Amino acid sequence: MGLEPYKNKFSELARENCIKAHKGKRSFGWKGGRVTDKNGYVYIWTTDKYTAEHRLVMSKHIGRLLNSWESVHHKNAVKGDNRIENLELMTKKVHKGIVECPYCAKEFTIR
Repeated sequence: MGLEPYKNKFSELARENCIKAHKGKRSFGWKGGRVTDKNGYVYIWTTDKYTAEHRLVMSKHIGRLLNSWESVHHKNAVKGDNRIENLELMTKKVHKGIVECPYCAKEFTIR
């Protein structure tokens, strides 16, 4: 029919560089590096990825990085409340189960 097939205008390397150039702070949708997921957890943009704010706060408080088997528990069950008074460091094995609320003494299950 005399029509030439569509050819990409950009090479694969140029396409990858364009994607890298618009990530993080350079993104068109950048809103300051603080986002909240559907479960209520707050994430902060670090050098190359989003990290849970409660883990960053606890890590700074104890002065070291957290191990993969450590978990940070929100005492009042409000996942956006990342004050150090509301956070408790525990193992992941202990974190799942029945916990007693320090304020009302009711027991509830953590998943």
